Amino acid sequence: MNGLPAEYNLEQNCFHLKGATFMTFTFFSATTVAAIAMIAVCLAIRCAKRLNHSQRMVISMFCGTCLGLVVGLLFGMLFSGQLFLSTMLGILTGSLLGLICGMFLGLVSCFEGLIAGLMGGMMGAMLGEMLTPAKVTLTIKILLPLSMCSLLLYGVFIHRPSQDSTVKQKRWLLKPFLSLLFIMTYLMFGEAFIARFL
Repeated sequence: MNGLPAEYNLEQNCFHLKGATFMTFTFFSATTVAAIAMIAVCLAIRCAKRLNHSQRMVISMFCGTCLGLVVGLLFGMLFSGQLFLSTMLGILTGSLLGLICGMFLGLVSCFEGLIAGLMGGMMGAMLGEMLTPAKVTLTIKILLPLSMCSLLLYGVFIHRPSQDSTVKQKRWLLKPFLSLLFIMTYLMFGEAFIARFL
């Protein structure tokens, strides 16, 4: 009699820990996506006039696709077995995020971001349905740094010389390293930090 409840409690505790970890990661990923979208809007308002047409399209497409893939994967994992629902939610959310990222970069860039987010959300939902939760988590951890790197394109395009592509100051080489260090630190400790308060 004493062994059965202990085994039952152990299984319940394991399930609870897995669920808590899953919800923490989902909340962490959704918060990161929202933060990237807000930062993208701020950068677009500030830097749009200093970018040419092609650069604006690249930024909106890069940002919209990455964010769309992340939210599509999240919906595919949350609504596993309901492909239609996860796909529709992924398309709608991805389109909205792409629209937000490109809305201050011009009309064409706005549509480019919207379509890129739509495609990313649709493909992410289908991928999230086909992969295991562990593989989906790993894929999201790969896509989140790419989404953050899309924001770095503002600095790259603005400070890129018009004709000379050489680096004039060696100190500039520290910027990619420091950016990568910040992104990896955020991804490593951000989820653990959120878990302490949930």
